[in-house]
Amino acid sequence: MYNIWVIHFTKGVLYMSGVIAYVGIIGGFTVAAVGLYYGFRALKLL
Repeated sequence: MYNIWVIHFTKGVLYMSGVIAYVGIIGGFTVAAVGLYYGFRALKLL
């Protein structure tokens, strides 16, 4: 019984860390893309 709980807990932790990593990567790319976009627009305005 204990081993089953540990396996489920480990799977849950791995799943959550995977989701957090995925969201972090997508968020990072989005911020970088928006930053580059507005950076280029600012350079064109100069």
